[in-house]
Amino acid sequence: MSTGTHASPGALGDLGCATGTLERALGLGVVRTPAWHALVASWDQLDDGTCRDQRFADFRCVASDDDGFKVFEQLAYRFTPEDELCANPALREVLAWLVRDLDQAEGTGPAEWQARCFRNRTTAHPGRPGMPAPEGTQRGGAGPPTSPGSLAGVAHLDGPSDPGGPDGPGAGQRGGADYTAVVLVRRSGVVGGTTVLHRLGAAEPEHRLLLSRPGDFVLTDDRRLQQRASPVALAGRGTTAGHRDVLVVRFARL
Repeated sequence: MSTGTHASPGALGDLGCATGTLERALGLGVVRTPAWHALVASWDQLDDGTCRDQRFADFRCVASDDDGFKVFEQLAYRFTPEDELCANPALREVLAWLVRDLDQAEGTGPAEWQARCFRNRTTAHPGRPGMPAPEGTQRGGAGPPTSPGSLAGVAHLDGPSDPGGPDGPGAGQRGGADYTAVVLVRRSGVVGGTTVLHRLGAAEPEHRLLLSRPGDFVLTDDRRLQQRASPVALAGRGTTAGHRDVLVVRFARL
């Protein structure tokens, strides 16, 4: 993962953002488990539009004293609590870790959180880049693709740094959350999709980072930062379709 932020989750309280990998946070095997593979496969249920976003569950939850995770209530949304997606152990493990980290950042002990969970797939086609949402903006132009690990060419996908353009302070979406976590689930055949972080009201981005491997994440304090993602484009000639899949979780303290 290319990043201009600290990879330590403890940076959340100091900087308003934290980046890293689930493998470092939860163990080397977390993205190799059958539960993780089942979670990844669920993105294939989404349609083949240029952007598909599905809010699939709302959890009311709290971290327990024994490092566990209690779901007091799942607010009815798309799936029932018994559905395989909502009960997926990998999803629950990720949510539990995130809630504990938010408690640490808040510094007030275990709190109740509403966690709104979204599956997001952004698809690129020949001559038609994918415009990420909801963690990103739906504005912005497309230009020459960048290499997957490159941040130098991001401006070609993002457009100019202009307060009224895709890099501007109004481009990101907060969505009424206190914190937003974006976890990369899968990238296939695309470049771009760079995450851009803005201080609220600032004209220039503060950080840019590329979630490049499954389990790479960015967690932001939405009261201090806005985040969005640049469009994705096909990785090369002969590629007929590609996509970027992310899990987006928006947390509100209850």
